[in-house]
Amino acid sequence: MNRTALSSLCVIGTLAVALAVHAGCDGSTSSQPAEQLTAVDSVTLEVEAAGAVLRGPDLGPLAGFELSIPAGAVPESATVTLTLQAVVDATELPPAAYRVGPMVEITASAPLLAAASLTAPTFREDVYAYGQESLQVKVWRRALGGEWEKLEGLSFADDSVTVPLELSDDAVTVAAGVKLGDARCDDCVVIELGADCGDGACAVWATSPIDGLIADAIAVDHDAAFVVGVNSNSHGFADRVALGDGAVARIAAAYVDDPWAILRARRTAADGGGGVIATGITGAVHFDATGLWSMPAHMHAYSAGLTEMVDGRVALLTYDGAVTVHTYSGLGWVLAAAEFDLTPGPASVFHMSPDGKARTGALWAVSDGFGDHLIHVDLGGGAAALRPITALPCAAQDVVSLASEEAGPVVVCGAKRRAYTLVDSAFVATPELDGLSALTPVGSAWVGVSPADGTVRRVHANGQSVRYALMAEGHALTPTALAAGPAGEIIVLASGRLIRLDLPGAP
Repeated sequence: MNRTALSSLCVIGTLAVALAVHAGCDGSTSSQPAEQLTAVDSVTLEVEAAGAVLRGPDLGPLAGFELSIPAGAVPESATVTLTLQAVVDATELPPAAYRVGPMVEITASAPLLAAASLTAPTFREDVYAYGQESLQVKVWRRALGGEWEKLEGLSFADDSVTVPLELSDDAVTVAAGVKLGDARCDDCVVIELGADCGDGACAVWATSPIDGLIADAIAVDHDAAFVVGVNSNSHGFADRVALGDGAVARIAAAYVDDPWAILRARRTAADGGGGVIATGITGAVHFDATGLWSMPAHMHAYSAGLTEMVDGRVALLTYDGAVTVHTYSGLGWVLAAAEFDLTPGPASVFHMSPDGKARTGALWAVSDGFGDHLIHVDLGGGAAALRPITALPCAAQDVVSLASEEAGPVVVCGAKRRAYTLVDSAFVATPELDGLSALTPVGSAWVGVSPADGTVRRVHANGQSVRYALMAEGHALTPTALAAGPAGEIIVLASGRLIRLDLPGAP
């Protein structure tokens, strides 16, 4: 990615006013990344010799952060001011390293005499998506103007990691993350970017690394692939890549009034009209084909929702279990069905997938607020009919992903990513799909990403599989997301690049 000599660091403000398309963090109109800070979303504490604990609030981008200062870390008769401040730092992590939690900048008014203890929150869903377990989570640390350094964890929880942290009077940025291995398998089919296709598997095209990419979600419309994320100036952006030749057009780059909404835009959906919608921590953001972005008011209220396409519509869920269904037209988003509750109470896990057998207005869904059951949602006629189908093969909170084809839904469970297919009225283990993320049906086969060995795997209906290792100039690329186009095009996001694969035997 193209970087300036300065780090690409911006402080996020949840109450900031929306700025023009190329506005910088400070409100300037320069298109060059600059290290400008605007203090919002921060907590401060003065610490004396006895020590203290600085915690983020229960809600917002600092939730879950805890900085514990031991006794004696501050000299007698002295006071040190500590600050936690929410930031987005788009400085590229080391190869095959990925963030799995929010970022925070930590500043101290003077160096501490002893290491502090930092607890950083993690998104368990993201940890599992990379094929990792809680014990494998690290913390990435970067001093202002420096490179990322890896801190090994001392203690772990399902939603956090704790590390020792030495603090000087220089600001440091930290975030929980994981480090994946390079592609490693003796029987892989190697795909080198730029090589002639011939009759074998190849990359039809590949983009250069996408500048400023933090999020790693892909949506595919009828003629384009989309990547949605936050760039180096905290601009929300959507890159539109032509399926035919891989030409990249940044259809939107605007400093949105709430960048946290797209900071974790792992879920996106094309709107059917050349645009894309994404959900993140605090809201939904829509980018249309002309480059305009918006945060529809009725969607913004559904701040923690996830989206899936349903017969040209978008279903949006929230952590309190409410669901709305929307249709997009050139005039904007319109409610297409009455709001309904997917769960009888608050929930923290949601997965949805269109029903492969009845794609017109039907969903498979998982929510821990509804118990450990697979749910079928029928949206026909504008009303929602919910029906528990069968017990899940694992607890709802351990479901990593849910995908569906004509044969039925597939549930993937836990860090080991064990796969199960619904057959008749019960789930049956499907070991040939174990270990895969971004599981996507392509014709009669499944295609997914294998975080364990850094490959793309295609599994045929007879259970046989082929693994593909992606290489660029002799270096292994790490695939993290995958989507299929309308004609079976396989689009992979690997090490910041979008790549279209041609796999023999694929439609």
